[in-house]
Amino acid sequence: MIEFKIEKGIPLAAETRGRKRKYPWPEMEVGDSIFVAGQSSHDKGGKRSAYTSAQHYARRRDLKFAVRTVTEDGVDGVRIWRVE
Repeated sequence: MIEFKIEKGIPLAAETRGRKRKYPWPEMEVGDSIFVAGQSSHDKGGKRSAYTSAQHYARRRDLKFAVRTVTEDGVDGVRIWRVE
């Protein structure tokens, strides 16, 4: 039989669920946007694009995001806006 040591006064650790969030979707308000370098609005493949991540987040929370492929300061990428 395994024996356990009973300890008193240990504070409850913060709950952690899933993995660390990569994108700031929960903090974004309508009109906010982020730039993601190196992606396009047409990215497909094994790596989940930022826009795909935004779509999944929005679908579960009845929000809307818009994406445009842009070049900013000579860097190609996408800008994603929260629109609703």
